[in-house]
Amino acid sequence: MEDIHRYIQQSTRNKIIISKLEVPEINYLDIGLELSRKFVPILGSPRFVLEARDLIQEIFQNGVKRSHYDKNTLALKNFGILLEPSLKLNLDQLFDEISKNTSLFILSEGTYDNGILYFLSKAIGKQINFKNISHITI
Repeated sequence: MEDIHRYIQQSTRNKIIISKLEVPEINYLDIGLELSRKFVPILGSPRFVLEARDLIQEIFQNGVKRSHYDKNTLALKNFGILLEPSLKLNLDQLFDEISKNTSLFILSEGTYDNGILYFLSKAIGKQINFKNISHITI
């Protein structure tokens, strides 16, 4: 985990750590579970997209914690819900913005190849482009 310490100490615009396994001493937020609970009351709302984005921002802000690696850490797992087309999210941009002031840990069982994270698999997975965002994979 020394690689993580070195990376976080660097002067980079973003700090994103992508891993297939949970990093020790990091408490991951199950964003899929949290959002599915919060979405229930607003599902039929004509303002669903706007209300959902507000909830996502609120959950992310409340999810930032001090960790062994950084004073501002957000660790996400089960993030597939963020790829739902009905949310109309630009996940590349969202992760870019969050990781400017927060070390963002992303737990993913997907495939990573040449700066692209494929949710689930390369053949059928949705893509998250990290090519222009500072990140490491462990």
